[in-house]
Amino acid sequence: MKLRSSASMIFDAKKKRTRREVFLAQVEKVITWSALEALIAPNCPKEGGLGRHPVP
Repeated sequence: MKLRSSASMIFDAKKKRTRREVFLAQVEKVITWSALEALIAPNCPKEGGLGRHPVP
């Protein structure tokens, strides 16, 4: 993790949130990610198979 300066933290606090950031914050509140992951997990490729490594 990269250390952040106090100036960058102040700038981030003052910057206007985009519609995308607002939408993703709302989605984060609504969706239960652990339940969705459990639903999808049986269909995901397993580690150690052929091809590219799966991304979590």
